[in-house]
Formats: sequence, C-alpha cells, structure tokens
Amino acid sequence: KSEPASAVAKWARGRKLLLEEDPEGARTEFSSALAGIDSASFPYLYARVGLYLTHTLEDADTLAARTLYSVLPVFIQARDSMRVVETLYSLNALHGNVWDTPTQRDYLAEAERYVPSSRPLLRDMMRLNVLGLERDCDDNPTHYLHILDSLRRDKGMLERVPPAGVMV
Repeated sequence: KSEPASAVAKWARGRKLLLEEDPEGARTEFSSALAGIDSASFPYLYARVGLYLTHTLEDADTLAARTLYSVLPVFIQARDSMRVVETLYSLNALHGNVWDTPTQRDYLAEAERYVPSSRPLLRDMMRLNVLGLERDCDDNPTHYLHILDSLRRDKGMLERVPPAGVMV
C-alpha cells in the first residue's frame, strides 16, 4: 500500500471517466486508487479520492454517507473551504434535503471560516456570496442591513472585491 503516484493516476483516469459519464468505470478507478493509498500517511489524498468516489455511488448508499462523514474533518483540518462546501452539499443531497437559499448561506458562511488568512481574496469572495444569499433570504432583512453597514468599514474587502463596494 501507499503508492501515491499510482493512486493519483487512477484518480485522474476516474475523473476523466466521470466527465465522460461513465460512473461505473470511474467507480472502479476510484476504488482502485483508494486501495493503493494509506489513509494515515496521505489523509488528504485519501479524502479527495473518497469524495470523488461518492459521486459514483447510489444516492442512498450507506458507503457514500460513511465516506462523506469521514472526509469532512480532513478537509476542515486542511482548511480546504471548497471541499468543505462540496462535502456539505453532497451530504445535504444524500439525505434528501433541499439545498435552499438559507442552507446555502449557512454552509458557505461555515466554510468561510476554514479559508486560510493567507487567502484574503478567496475569503472576501466567499463573504460576498454569503452576503448575496443573505439578501435573498426573507427570514431577517435587518441582519442583512447590519452586515452591509459593517462592510463599509472593511476597506480591504471593498478594494479586493469591487462588486462588494457596489453592493454596499
């Protein structure tokens, strides 16, 4: 076990098969890639391959749920906010919940917390998306206005993401 180069090649073939709409072939490649990775030595790679494997499994598959719940902490620890969102979305879909506007807002706001401070543009863009979703939610318009008001003091964000200035 622990052949990361071989696993990455199988993962890439699986991704290509997934794009070509061959989920069974992709599942075979992803499963083979997982079998060649030591999850303790390469937890992030194992989690990424596992996440893609879940895209090839049936919606109600218990393996998909177990895999998603096991990879989420790895992505959180790695501060990979995009994979956190993707995993949360997959969990939401797996359980048959609707990825409605308030749910998107809450999940993206949660994922924003895991963006490293060294990536201020990504964090600001995610915050802008959350702000747009906040605007679309009818549950508390006053909260949205307070957020807009607080952003006026965040000159860095207004400079890095010009659409935020227009929105504010």
